Amino acid sequence: MDDVLQEIMDDNKNRRSQWFLLCFLISLFSLAVFIRFEYLKHTDVETPIRGDAYQYYAYGYNLRHFGIFSQNTDLAKPIPDSFRVPGYPLLIATLIFFMGDTNFYPLILYLQSILSSLLVILTFFLGLKLLPRWGATKPFLRLFCFCPRCIFIKHLETKKLSAMLLLR
Repeated sequence: MDDVLQEIMDDNKNRRSQWFLLCFLISLFSLAVFIRFEYLKHTDVETPIRGDAYQYYAYGYNLRHFGIFSQNTDLAKPIPDSFRVPGYPLLIATLIFFMGDTNFYPLILYLQSILSSLLVILTFFLGLKLLPRWGATKPFLRLFCFCPRCIFIKHLETKKLSAMLLLR
């Protein structure tokens, strides 16, 4: 009888620690989203679509308007090519379809912010699989607090989407 009682008490302690961990992760995720959204609201970039981002935008634009995977934007009918992977341009094409040619950009920035915040949580769970609980908090907190590439998101970046797909 004492063994059963001890097992029930241990199970309750385990449940309490799981609830605490869940509340902790939800609150940190919410804080991460808040920080990233506030950064997006108060920062202006003069030329946000440039370099690689322009090529991805061109692929997405051509996919949406011509059904062709091409980065060429100066032809009436672009010539297909395959210099980039199709995942991110497909996301851009989908957002252009639903939001229009100019209104997709803020939505994709907010989507990148959410993906970046989820990446922090997934890093913690990956750390739990590979490390003890105290060791899993170090990369988690580092990614949460000190990684400017994850916090300061104002450009189109494929890194968030590909990292989410890898950690999924």
